[in-house]
Amino acid sequence: MSNNIILIGFMGSGKTTVGCQLAKQMGRRFIDADNEIEQETGMSVPHIFTYGESYFRGVEAETIRKICLANGAVIATGGGVIENAGNVEVIRQSGAVCYLKWPLAELYEHVKDGTNRPLLKVPDPLAGMRALLERREPLYLSAAHVVVECSGKQMKSIADEIEARIK
Repeated sequence: MSNNIILIGFMGSGKTTVGCQLAKQMGRRFIDADNEIEQETGMSVPHIFTYGESYFRGVEAETIRKICLANGAVIATGGGVIENAGNVEVIRQSGAVCYLKWPLAELYEHVKDGTNRPLLKVPDPLAGMRALLERREPLYLSAAHVVVECSGKQMKSIADEIEARIK
């Protein structure tokens, strides 16, 4: 196993923000899976989704395999990465998997005004998020080595907690 720290969690859980902070304070490289996907394809994630979610998930799986070859990095994944059992195996072998766990209401507050979330382009985004989170929650929990309860915490304190629990 390499010594990466892999952040998983629902959209709006702060994986990128916490990941940047954590990498900075630990002197590690930060890798954002969605940014890597966009660089590899030359397309934005929402544009890739126009080809269908299954197409996106295939590109995501290839990218996860590549970036998890890093050693000593902090890696922020996409919210749905855990729906692919192969991805889960790759990330768990790559290092410590940390689930950033938030209540649905707070997640919704984090993303409700965003325009860059393809899975929220539905008539009732909150209901859509609820259904997705209910499906994904057991997957996040089973994939994680560490679960961080994030409600009411600032991103810096979440990063501090991850650092303390990983060491």
